[in-house]
Amino acid sequence: MTPPNPNTYRLRLLRHWKRMWRDNPTEMEEARQRAVQASRSAYQGRNKRIAEFVREWLPEMTNTQLKERVLLRASEMGYKPRSFKTKVKRLGLIAYDPQRKLWVNRSK
Repeated sequence: MTPPNPNTYRLRLLRHWKRMWRDNPTEMEEARQRAVQASRSAYQGRNKRIAEFVREWLPEMTNTQLKERVLLRASEMGYKPRSFKTKVKRLGLIAYDPQRKLWVNRSK
């Protein structure tokens, strides 16, 4: 017996969703909006949890101190260290001050 073709399943699934959108557009739009809201609240919750972690850090840190904290927190939250540091910078929770050569904690 040959195994089922994954492309066949995928095509059947796509046809199903197309039919659902065609036959019940308001119901599908409501489901889409609920999914978007759930995703948004989960994303905001993760960002809030990261901000709570960063608030516990020192007001000013050297590169070594920052690296130690990033390594510890990244593994706890399931991030890779580099992506965690990038996310914290992108959220504006830390910034580098080139004059003092220190990382400044802006989350406080």
